[in-house]
Amino acid sequence: MAPAALMIIAVADDATTPTDHAERLYERAGAPKKLVMQRHTTHYAAYKQYGPAVIPQMVDWYRTHFIGGSVEVHTSTPSEPPELLVKDADGAAG
Repeated sequence: MAPAALMIIAVADDATTPTDHAERLYERAGAPKKLVMQRHTTHYAAYKQYGPAVIPQMVDWYRTHFIGGSVEVHTSTPSEPPELLVKDADGAAG
């Protein structure tokens, strides 16, 4: 892969897009890279379930790596906090 910032947002045990595809892409990519794995959801339900948690991460990523201006994000707070696994290029998981 060519050097470029890469953020992958995937669903664990996804029946639509196999999880190992996202994991292999992440492992092969150079830094900066970030993998956000959404758990306990489905490919399409994730948009509604995880949107409030994932969209701000996406905006921050693009703000940091692709644009120099400011971006406003309007989010709502979900009734239950989503369960996310996030890996950064330094191997840190959160």
